Amino acid sequence: MDPLDITDKDRLFAMLAQRRKGKARVIDETEMNRSLKTRVQGQDHIIDDLCRFIRLQWGKEQRAKPIANLLFVGPPATGKTELAKAMAEYLFDDEKNMLRFDCSEFSGPEGKTRLIGTPTGYAGSSHGGQLTRPMFSNPKRLVLFDEIEKAYAGVFDLMLSLMGEGRLTEQGSGNVADFTQSVIVLTSNAAHEEIGRLADQIDDAFELGNVVRNVLKNAKTF
Repeated sequence: MDPLDITDKDRLFAMLAQRRKGKARVIDETEMNRSLKTRVQGQDHIIDDLCRFIRLQWGKEQRAKPIANLLFVGPPATGKTELAKAMAEYLFDDEKNMLRFDCSEFSGPEGKTRLIGTPTGYAGSSHGGQLTRPMFSNPKRLVLFDEIEKAYAGVFDLMLSLMGEGRLTEQGSGNVADFTQSVIVLTSNAAHEEIGRLADQIDDAFELGNVVRNVLKNAKTF
């Protein structure tokens, strides 16, 4: 069927989603909404907007970058991490298909090599990175960077690169990890009111990332 012959927008999004390379899953906004709300309480309006956004993005041809780049900001214990887990379970069938990185564990210069591997010639170069290596076996994942304000600046640059380009080259092997079938989620507890205001004003993920980095730097979190 020619997409131009379809007048119902839900059927059109479903067809586009099915045609997306390597992705046969069709997102039912109502079903996703219900699934997320059973796990995350008190964030109904956020979940409504999130489900609508994911449904729209899921069917697009965006091979140059991830399906969605999301920034969850707010005080601790407001359900940011739990929402990411619920999304992973719904979108990728199993919560185990989420890669979670606690950025407090990547606060030093070595954090970058832990994520993308050690360069050739150094010990452990054949082991790969904690971020890149799992993506080779399954590129359909939700990747969560928790509390980005605690990450080393070089690690933050890696996040911006994968969000903007949809890929990262693993040091050591030289293989390229593909993130174009994944959803990227960043969470932050710091300066959440200011970051939330900026997120409403800036649409471009790369530009927003740079602005957020400056906000966190001024807040003395880097």
